[in-house]
Amino acid sequence: MTPAPPSPAEAETAALLAALRLQLDWGADEALADLPLDRLAAPPPPAALP
Repeated sequence: MTPAPPSPAEAETAALLAALRLQLDWGADEALADLPLDRLAAPPPPAALP
């Protein structure tokens, strides 16, 4: 038995979520940050163990 196709509203919601995921992958969340991300900066040193 095959599942019923999604309703138009469900298909639109899935498409919008996919577009949002793509924008996050492309860095849209970084563009909204208070400070720009410096990709050339050295990573912070690891935290010292107690």
